[in-house]
Amino acid sequence: MLRFVLAAVLAAAVAGCSDAPALPSMDGGVEDAAPTSRSLALEGARERTLMVGESTELTVRYLEASGQPIVGAPVRFGLEGRAHDSTLAALEARTDASGRASVTLAAGTEVATFRVRASADDADPVSFDVAVSDLGFGELEVTPRYEGQRSGTIVAAVFADASCDDARVMDERGDRVRLRGPDDEHVRFVGLPVGLRYAVVGRVEGTSGSVVARGCVDGVELEAERRISVEVTVEDLPYATDGTFDVVVALEAPETNDRLGRDLVGLTAAYFDEDGADATRMLDAIEARWRAAGEVAALGLLTEARATDALDARWSAALADAGVGPEVGAEALTELLGSRLGAFSLRGVWRVSREGAIVYRATSIRAGAGDEVTDVTLSERSALEGRGTLHPGDDDEAWVEDLRIALPLDRLANQVLSAEASAAGHTRRDAYVSALAGCAAIPPLPDLDLCDAECRAAACHEVTRAYFAAVDLHLLAIGPARQVLAVAGLVELLEDDGDREADRIRATLEGTWGSELAASPEAVELTLEGDRVDLL
Repeated sequence: MLRFVLAAVLAAAVAGCSDAPALPSMDGGVEDAAPTSRSLALEGARERTLMVGESTELTVRYLEASGQPIVGAPVRFGLEGRAHDSTLAALEARTDASGRASVTLAAGTEVATFRVRASADDADPVSFDVAVSDLGFGELEVTPRYEGQRSGTIVAAVFADASCDDARVMDERGDRVRLRGPDDEHVRFVGLPVGLRYAVVGRVEGTSGSVVARGCVDGVELEAERRISVEVTVEDLPYATDGTFDVVVALEAPETNDRLGRDLVGLTAAYFDEDGADATRMLDAIEARWRAAGEVAALGLLTEARATDALDARWSAALADAGVGPEVGAEALTELLGSRLGAFSLRGVWRVSREGAIVYRATSIRAGAGDEVTDVTLSERSALEGRGTLHPGDDDEAWVEDLRIALPLDRLANQVLSAEASAAGHTRRDAYVSALAGCAAIPPLPDLDLCDAECRAAACHEVTRAYFAAVDLHLLAIGPARQVLAVAGLVELLEDDGDREADRIRATLEGTWGSELAASPEAVELTLEGDRVDLL
């Protein structure tokens, strides 16, 4: 829509409107046509200087790859830059028998420097550099001085009627742009209008076209028929860190792991408080079930055997020989969590805004180290989130301030158990702990044919579930003390392809794992590594 509006404004100017507005760009054609086998070539000088009120004819030639002229084809012309009241007689012209197309440019009354762009189907566009003045024209010699380490092309650009702080000087390529040759020291601009103040920019452009180093001098004035020399010091720009990265965050927490391990060992010892306690608890569970079901005869036999025949101790020995029982499950659970909760790595998406705001969203966890690891995939609802601020530093460094990543210990432990349960074919964590206890393989009661395999498994499940509920409560109790990683530190920025964007980041950050309620948060060292995957 904007292009049609600009074309309409230009048409009004062509029709003779004397107060045509300054237009930043007016092009009747496609701006970014892909280069193909056809070509456009400028006829005559690229630089055109006009005194106010003068006019000139601009001609281009449209050729096939073979060099044959293209006859009767449209060529589009447009103004680029600050043309003010200078105008084109037409936006389009057709090629003649020699492939030439021409348009008349009329200089206005205002001093200006701009370009006339010609474009045609299946050819790269070409441009004339135009200057309009009422005081004459001068020459500018620019010497970009660059001693940095970035690879790329050294470019000089001139902005008319501008200062170094102007947004267009920071963001646009320039009213005049020249590349410095590999063996050259200077870049020359001829035919610039006198009477304007210029900002002169030197920069290094990386392979992707992004600016990796830059310098600027403003307030430059020219004299008619004279050459003015300007030296521009070009300095490396900090790497751009905004964008999206695939980031892995890793840490070890031996203090928290040791504390949890001691707590679970103590909880297990308290729950199974004497030798044979798992057999005793299962027999108690069988008695309670038979009592509730009115199984008086079986209950009487069981009670007598426990009182007179040392049934608890004999069944406990059978459980030990078989290597099964609730206490075995409790010990396996303690060992599992102890091997998983001492080291973690989180993987997720790290996004940094242009203002430096960090949002980290971890969607997978690897708990443990070496061969003893559990991989946890997090849903959108359960993803771990982090926020912080990234401040630019010296060239290839940045500073992460107050990065806080949610890492609740109770959720982490339960996610590990859920993942292990799922891998073993269970939908519930307590069912998994029962499987660790070997509840399906509990041996018969010695010399007492009263409780079949289903009965014994049910008693084992009941005792194991009660133990797991105690563990769950303990995790909930200690969870508030370990909720958030809070870290800060330097980030190293690594660049691979000659532009100014950090392609990789890595850091060792220091801080704590704790919460506002934690009396003694654990000091942690967090390593961070990431690869750029997309730009914001």
